[in-house]
Amino acid sequence: DLSPLQLALTAATNLRQSGLSLRLLQRLLSGPKVKFDVNVTSAKQACRKCATLLGQGHVLVCGANNGMGVKMVFEFHHVAIIVSDYEASKIFYTETLGLEVILETYRESRQSWKLDLRLHGGGQLEIFSFPDTPERPSKPEACGLRHLAFRVVDLDEAAHELSSKGVAIEPVRIDENTGSKFTFFTDPDGLPIEMYEVQ
Repeated sequence: DLSPLQLALTAATNLRQSGLSLRLLQRLLSGPKVKFDVNVTSAKQACRKCATLLGQGHVLVCGANNGMGVKMVFEFHHVAIIVSDYEASKIFYTETLGLEVILETYRESRQSWKLDLRLHGGGQLEIFSFPDTPERPSKPEACGLRHLAFRVVDLDEAAHELSSKGVAIEPVRIDENTGSKFTFFTDPDGLPIEMYEVQ
C-alpha cells in the first residue's frame, strides 16, 4: 500500500500534468484540510476527484485503504426554504434577523426569486419563492424539516431585541441535557426558528 504522503505526491503529480500550477498547489496545500471518499479504479480517476476539491480550496488528505481511499467529512453548507410572500420574508430575514445578502436572483422562466443569505459563523440560508406553493403544516408537526436553529451568545439579549421588533418569542426553556437556554419564534410563514444559547 502507498503511504499517505506517496498518495498525496501521486495526486500532485497528476494534477500538475493536468495543468494545475505549482503555485496554486502550494497555496492549496497550506489551506484547510478535508477528507473524502474516492471510489475509483485508477490513480487518474482519483486525481480528477482530488482536483475538484483542491479547486475549491481544500487540501488532499489521503489514507491507505486498498492502496486508495479515504473518508468524507461533511460540513454544513446551506438550508433552503420556500416562502409564500417573498418580500415579507426578505424583510424578516435581512432586517429583523440581520442576515447578510450574498446574492438575489430572479428566474423569469420559473417566476421565482432566490435569495442567498450568509449566516454568522458559516453556512447559508436560501430563500425561494414559487407561484402557488402548498402550505407545509408546522402545527401539528409534519415529517421533514422540523425547525431552523440559530446559535446565540446571549439568549436574553437576542430575545429582547427581537421582541422590540415585534417578534413573538416563546417562554425561555432549559435544555435538560446541556443546561443551555433556548426558545422559539416563527418566520412569516410560521416556520419554527429556535435560538439556542452557546457561550
